[in-house]
Amino acid sequence: MYNGNMYRVNKLDKSITKIDQTTFSDEQLEERYDLQEWIDKNPDSLGENLLIIQKEFDGFDKTNERLDLLALDILGNLVVIENKRDDSGKDVTWQSIKYAAYCSTLTSDQITDHYQQYLNKYHHSGKAEDKLTDFLGDDYAEMVNINAKPRIIIVSREYRSEVTASALWLRSCGIDIKCIKTSLFKINDDILFDVQQIIPIKEAEDYMIRVGNKEQESETRSLRMTQCLAFWKPLTESLNNEYGTDISPSDRTYVGTRFGITNSSVGLIANTTVMRMNIYLTGAKAKERFDLLERNKKELETAIGEPLEFERLTGKTASSIKIQVDGYNIYDKDMHSEMYDFFMKYTPLFIEKLAPKVKEIIDTEEQKTTV
Repeated sequence: MYNGNMYRVNKLDKSITKIDQTTFSDEQLEERYDLQEWIDKNPDSLGENLLIIQKEFDGFDKTNERLDLLALDILGNLVVIENKRDDSGKDVTWQSIKYAAYCSTLTSDQITDHYQQYLNKYHHSGKAEDKLTDFLGDDYAEMVNINAKPRIIIVSREYRSEVTASALWLRSCGIDIKCIKTSLFKINDDILFDVQQIIPIKEAEDYMIRVGNKEQESETRSLRMTQCLAFWKPLTESLNNEYGTDISPSDRTYVGTRFGITNSSVGLIANTTVMRMNIYLTGAKAKERFDLLERNKKELETAIGEPLEFERLTGKTASSIKIQVDGYNIYDKDMHSEMYDFFMKYTPLFIEKLAPKVKEIIDTEEQKTTV
């Protein structure tokens, strides 16, 4: 275990000089306004990739308690971070368990809302959905919903034996709890901040994390793929039999077919938040073709007999023309009947009515430019 000593090295005379250790209280540093801010601004100081989503979080029912920091890890687990300035006290494990229990009921929508409030209050910019997608990927909502057991990280300079014993016992019971030991050193007016993980021992944890992450990712991916295939297989069989479409089932959140325009397809999308039919345009000509189609919006809507949403997807090479309904989840079997009806209605309209009209407009325009 780390012994708390740090030395300055003199390379010329091959000597070392001990650097004085200090404390938060001696340096008049505060738990909330210093330690908490350091971690908020540099969450990787805790030894892993974390996204802070709330600070001084009090979004609990029937209590005024606040947890110091709330984060997400790269697997979508909520992480409760409880900071103590110099001494852990004897009740910090119980306090952290309460916060973890409170947070275990948060849905992906609530997590997104709380993160947006954090961004608005402390950073004054940024869209929560975009940052969560950057951090976890397009399926972040699903990942957060699956991983409903929050982790705990306790940060303190000193730990009482009651705390370390409780943390070790909780880990033996399957609760992911870490203890991080902080140390402060002083060189003249400069303060050095050192962080060491003491529970579990870092080397043992690294191995278990690699094994656990691989198993969790494999199990989660397998479950998602099975559920997606169970939804798409009967739907695509019905579409192909009834309307003569040629759509293959998939273990992803989308299926589709091409319709004669390069880099374009008719797509059926069902994920954790929406169900959507779209004409998807990609490639070098995507924006040019999208602008052309948007100028002919009325003609396209007349062809399909439905209002269409045109989404240029600024910042991406692709663009989309779609009909979308929010509030549906491919992994919720209770919603499958309504989703089935939606795709049975709109798939033939997109393939037989909308796609041919899109092709006609694009072909006509591109033939003009080649003459």
